[in-house]
Amino acid sequence: MAEKEKWLQLIVEPDGAGLGGYPDTLLDVAVTGRRLSQRELKEFESTGATAAHGGLSLATTVDLFVDATKRAWPNLPRMARGRSGCMLDADAVATMGSDVLTAMSTAVAAVTSGYQQAQEEALRVEEDSRRRFIDDLLEGTGDISSLADRAERFGLQLVADHVVAVAEAARPFGESDRVLARAEAALRADTERGNVLAAIKDGRLLVIAPVPPPVRHDGRAEAPIGAALARVVEQEAATAWRVAVGQPRTGVQGVCRSYRDCGDALLLAARLRFSERVVAAADLLLYRVVLRDAEVIADFIDTVLGPLVNARYGAEPLLETLDGYFASGCVTAKVARRFYLTERAVTYRLNRIRALTGHDVHVPRERLALEIALIGARYFDWPRKPLPVAS
Repeated sequence: MAEKEKWLQLIVEPDGAGLGGYPDTLLDVAVTGRRLSQRELKEFESTGATAAHGGLSLATTVDLFVDATKRAWPNLPRMARGRSGCMLDADAVATMGSDVLTAMSTAVAAVTSGYQQAQEEALRVEEDSRRRFIDDLLEGTGDISSLADRAERFGLQLVADHVVAVAEAARPFGESDRVLARAEAALRADTERGNVLAAIKDGRLLVIAPVPPPVRHDGRAEAPIGAALARVVEQEAATAWRVAVGQPRTGVQGVCRSYRDCGDALLLAARLRFSERVVAAADLLLYRVVLRDAEVIADFIDTVLGPLVNARYGAEPLLETLDGYFASGCVTAKVARRFYLTERAVTYRLNRIRALTGHDVHVPRERLALEIALIGARYFDWPRKPLPVAS
């Protein structure tokens, strides 16, 4: 009751008529039997919007009008008779009751419409604010102190360590996908590390999650976050997908860097044809170092693996064998099973690689050269595409 009285006072008009002039409207309807005017409907919509902006529930707002009708009804026949000067028989009172109930239903419908429109507008404003904040935060634009203040509105304390995880699928994620809410709920439940912010950016699903300092330094902060997001995406994405997790970092700029870690990790994983669904940026640092200078690595690829193009069936079969050999822990039997070959056939191919390149997979230093060159070849999609040339 206290809540209703509070809001009754809040939405009283300057002339003293409460609920958008509803009591006076009821009396006029009781006397004339008329329908509510468009002006009155607009007033009731405005009343509903005011209640929504003030935080009053829709049910309580509707109850105000129903209660006002109940309180007014016992006096309406007497007041209507006084205004018209005519006696009212039972049929007239029944007709009046029907007109009043119709007016109440129409007023409540207008109030509900105004309430819902206000909520939808508030939601649009909130979503737009959230989208602008995410863009500014992840793109590194805007004032740092301002971003930190805005972050608190969404429950993020950016003075602490945070990790960004990004999910990419063949079918881009949309703002209307239910995966957004599920990702936030799952990350909160699985990580138990405070508030989590999820968003859709450029067709990718991303989450920003806090990491307690003791966990940050053990190098495994990414694991539960990446695993939790992967479980959600696996249930929602009907197409191929991959999750990348950035390194834990501190502050506004740290979140931006962690997000960029994810973009680099997704690109590397795709170009290097990783089979893993979840990749951690920290695990790819070696690849980034190797591929940092495109001209140098291209020259290295050409020097080490270039002779393979002269093989009878081209370089690709030998490169696949080499890739499988490294992926199998340099165990010939595993490579044979992977490619449905005999061990003798695998050994023959490894010997051909040695003969053509001069590098033996059984010599550690030469094996390292082959592996680094192979990483570069996969990254540049060589030999299907030409290697970059020096500018």
